[in-house]
Amino acid sequence: MGIEPYLLASTLNLIVAQRLVRKICPHCKEPFEISDFSLKRLGISPQQAEKASFSHGKGCKHCGGTGYLGRLPIFEFLIIDNDIRKKLINRDAESEIRKLSQQKGYGGLFESGVSKIIEGLTTAEEVLKVTFAENINIDD
Repeated sequence: MGIEPYLLASTLNLIVAQRLVRKICPHCKEPFEISDFSLKRLGISPQQAEKASFSHGKGCKHCGGTGYLGRLPIFEFLIIDNDIRKKLINRDAESEIRKLSQQKGYGGLFESGVSKIIEGLTTAEEVLKVTFAENINIDD
């Protein structure tokens, strides 16, 4: 955008990213068992899986046979503190800023989506389709 990094870094306080994922249709929603392989890929622990209510929609007249009806947002927040600000000024790569934000405990779009999967609101396919997940290796 042609903005000097020091101007951008001194102006920003918070960055928010949002994506919409399709919501499982409440009319045809049914329990669904996720494989151990998928749980591992999603970073869902066995303890989380025990408490989760994984679901999917089998398809009905309300959702046009898709199994989805409506959308819900998933979010990613990045609070611009002094450490992040320095990385912006130094023009560090996005991967370095992401790594630092994860070290600080900030979740990303993927983690927000996984929480919606655990709640039984959407499916793994939906979250994987709309998020950037560098920790997912599809060749496992």
